[in-house]
Amino acid sequence: MINNAIYSILLGMLDKILLYESILGTKRMYYLIP
Repeated sequence: MINNAIYSILLGMLDKILLYESILGTKRMYYLIP
């Protein structure tokens, strides 16, 4: 049960990081295009 909770929290954090990274990634792409 405890391992499941930690696993779900880690998955949630990873999901948020990937979401922010994709948003920042698209912004970086726009900045790189002259």
